[in-house]
Amino acid sequence: MPLSAEEKTKLKEIVKKRKLKPIKSIFGIGFEDSCPFLNGNICTIYEERPEICRTFTCKKFNEKNYEDTDSLFIKKRMLVNLRKEIFEEG
Repeated sequence: MPLSAEEKTKLKEIVKKRKLKPIKSIFGIGFEDSCPFLNGNICTIYEERPEICRTFTCKKFNEKNYEDTDSLFIKKRMLVNLRKEIFEEG
């Protein structure tokens, strides 16, 4: 997931403060890269979700000013494995 350094720090603080555990993928083996904050189709950190999550909805693809994933990388984002770096798994 493309995150800024600030977003990465904020997610770590949220996990620590709420004592969150990563949610396992409902798809089973082979989908370990799924979002550890997604419980079925419910985001467990919805109010504090990163910008990439805030800007994504299927209907946005049709909007003129849609900001795609590539443009978020230009804003000093880095790819972050949430399970590894936020929850320190694997």
